[in-house]
Amino acid sequence: MITKELFGHLSDGREVYRYTIENDTASVSILSLGGIIQSLCVPGRDGKKYDVVLGYDDTLSVTMEDMIHHSAAVARVAKNALVITDMPFMSYQTSVYDAVG
Repeated sequence: MITKELFGHLSDGREVYRYTIENDTASVSILSLGGIIQSLCVPGRDGKKYDVVLGYDDTLSVTMEDMIHHSAAVARVAKNALVITDMPFMSYQTSVYDAVG
């Protein structure tokens, strides 16, 4: 089954939709803004469905290497975009010139 629902609006008023494709085993939710995979739920060993987009139960488990890897993947294909990554507080130090220059 495929469902479509309004996810939100961009600052210019354009609508962003969430498309969810699901069957008895798994489901995936994809946003119309850049094809962002919002969730991917598959059954675990216990039979319950789990969201495994990053495979973590919480954001505290995400490592610096994970953030760098995913940011680099976005930067490779978004050549003309400003890619901003929200890094953990005090996890990376640079000069103001390097940060904005």
